[in-house]
Amino acid sequence: MKENNSVILRGHQSAVAQDIWDAAVSCEHRAVHGDIVWSLDICVQGEAADQPLESELAAAFAKAATTTVLYPAAEAIPSAYWAVTPDVLLTRARLELSDDEPPLQEVTAVEAPVPQLPRAIVTRFAEIVREQKPDTPVAEAFAASVEQARQAASVLARLARP
Repeated sequence: MKENNSVILRGHQSAVAQDIWDAAVSCEHRAVHGDIVWSLDICVQGEAADQPLESELAAAFAKAATTTVLYPAAEAIPSAYWAVTPDVLLTRARLELSDDEPPLQEVTAVEAPVPQLPRAIVTRFAEIVREQKPDTPVAEAFAASVEQARQAASVLARLARP
C-alpha cells in the first residue's frame, strides 16, 4: 500500500492579500488528519500575471510532489472535489469531515481507483448528476419559438382592438 500523503488545495483570487503585504501570491498551509495530510490555501491577487486554472495548478503540484491533490469542484455540494494523481489521472472524489476532534478529512469515494486512497469506494456520484444542468438545445429552441409566437399574438391582439 502506498504511503498516504495526499494534499487538499483551495485556491482563490483576492483584490488584496490581507496577510502578506504586497504579495501577488500567498499560501497558507496546515497539517490536517485523515486521508489528507496537508491543506493549502493559495491566494492570488487579481493583478498577478499568468494565473493558471485551479485544475492546472493541482495537476502540476500533484506531478511535482508525487502525491494526489484534491481541489473543490464547481458544484454546490460541500463534499464534491476533484482528485488528480501524480500520473495526472483526474477523477471526482467525495471528501467528508468526521465529528472527531480534530476532525478527520476522509475521502470516502472516488469515480476511478486512486492508489493513494485505497479505502475510498469506487462509484458514480448520483448527487453530481442531479446537480448538473445539461444543455437542452431542442427544448430551448422550442421555448424561444413559443415566446416569439406569444409576442406575435400579443401584437395582433393589440392591432385588432378598436
